[in-house]
Amino acid sequence: GLTAGETWLGPRIGVLVSDDRSLETRATWSILNRDHLRRENPAIDDGRIVSLIGGADLAFVGRTSRFEGDAQVERGLEGPGDFGFTHLSFHGEYGATLLYGHMAEVRMHAFTALTGDGSPGQRRGILGGKATLPTLPAGAYRGDRLLFVDGAYLIPIRGIELPFLGAPQIDLSYATGTAWDTGDDMPRWTQNVGAGLRFSLARVRVVVDPA
Repeated sequence: GLTAGETWLGPRIGVLVSDDRSLETRATWSILNRDHLRRENPAIDDGRIVSLIGGADLAFVGRTSRFEGDAQVERGLEGPGDFGFTHLSFHGEYGATLLYGHMAEVRMHAFTALTGDGSPGQRRGILGGKATLPTLPAGAYRGDRLLFVDGAYLIPIRGIELPFLGAPQIDLSYATGTAWDTGDDMPRWTQNVGAGLRFSLARVRVVVDPA
């Protein structure tokens, strides 16, 4: 844990070896509405990945702000492995306390293939669903190139304290992103705008796509 004024930098290098195979699609088990939870399980590229990785974690804590980030480049080696590729990824989260107890939060996730043939299916990502873009079905966007930004502005509501949930905050949110495969045209960015309430253990909001 960092205290105000401290910064953490953790570089890393390594070798990654994995033997991968596709799994059959299975319906998620539930008591009610089982068909609604059935999701496609896209095939990956079966085979062995042998790759070199290099990256770093970075974190800092200021008086009123904080940041945590991670960047990594992976180079797949064809010969000892079945795939030759270069893949770059980044994830970052920033938060700040503003005037009158207001708070701002921003997170970003991005990755891209740096070689013309793209990255194997194991390195493809997805967007869509409650955790990213709620107006889209889960996994609506897929690809080895992905961009996603999500932000929230929180306004405390003074004088209210609910049992178990704590004090509520007005939650204003914005998210946008897309994903696609190398060689394809980048699809349009989907935007989601939301408003609601956030508690220490729960979040309730309405989200719309302005397009």
